[in-house]
Amino acid sequence: MSLKNFKKIILRPFGFNFIARYVDDNPTSESIEDGEIVIVGSRSYQKWAYLKCPCGCGNTTMLSLSTKRRPSWSVHLNWMMIPTVYPSVRDVGSCYAHYWIKKGKIHWCRDTGIRYTEENDSED
Repeated sequence: MSLKNFKKIILRPFGFNFIARYVDDNPTSESIEDGEIVIVGSRSYQKWAYLKCPCGCGNTTMLSLSTKRRPSWSVHLNWMMIPTVYPSVRDVGSCYAHYWIKKGKIHWCRDTGIRYTEENDSED
């Protein structure tokens, strides 16, 4: 079963928005499907995570998974490659989406769509 069919048949009916896969090198924006997190590296070493913004704007988000960089994120996967991303993801340059990915599901923050400033910074 292909990843695309797996997502459509198994995951979507149960409310999952994301599944992950590993690659050896940075993916092109065109190779990233909606609803997937592409992790550059392996189970033992994760370098970058790429995903399409779940708001539908089409932007590709790149997250550093290196603990030596700031900011950095972590992606934890269960046995079905369902991701949890920590901390939240915030687009500060275009659509201003702000969300958590927990157990493959999107949890939108109240400040989604609002331009980020230190005055309206929140801990959603």
